Amino acid sequence: MIIAIIVVRRGYIYDRVKKLRFKEDVKKKVDELHVERQQMQKERFKDNYFNEQQGKKYDFGQYKLNLRQADVAIAKEQWSEAKKLLIHSMSLTKDETLVSLKLASVYMKSGDLKRSETIYKRLLEADRENPSIYENLAKIYTKKKQFKEAVHAYVQALELDEKDDKKLVSLGKLYSLLMRHSLAAECFRRAAELRPREVEYLFFSGRCL
Repeated sequence: MIIAIIVVRRGYIYDRVKKLRFKEDVKKKVDELHVERQQMQKERFKDNYFNEQQGKKYDFGQYKLNLRQADVAIAKEQWSEAKKLLIHSMSLTKDETLVSLKLASVYMKSGDLKRSETIYKRLLEADRENPSIYENLAKIYTKKKQFKEAVHAYVQALELDEKDDKKLVSLGKLYSLLMRHSLAAECFRRAAELRPREVEYLFFSGRCL
């Protein structure tokens, strides 16, 4: 009787293990198909985008006019008009970098930090050697009170452009806010060395001692 129970239990356990393995195999195949489908969609998107770009006719004259009008709107702080002109400009040029930089700046100045951050991050994927992108991300993080992320972005900006006194001062102010006074003083000191006539930098440095 005991032997029969053991045999039945072993058969039950074997069937259960078999079912679990079957489920795992099915899940693995589904995941593989999902990844493969995503890859195919990406490739299809790239092909469609390439074909679309190949057939596009760009209007350089209208593009330049839009940018001039956008600059005027920005100077007047007419953010909605500036956005409209810049978004339209993207369809008139092959290289969207300049327009994207302007648009991200407009979103930031008009208070739409989320969209501004999204555009700057997308630009960063294409160009990781542009210090102004890191600087603007740092400004966004500062406005969002994400101070550690802001410090990191300013450090990256300064690694690419170490002789920018304004970036050094901004980083110094963040360090002061985080009570990292020795680091703040070093930033202000370096800024003062770059711009000896800026007495304010020495004043900032002295406050950190």
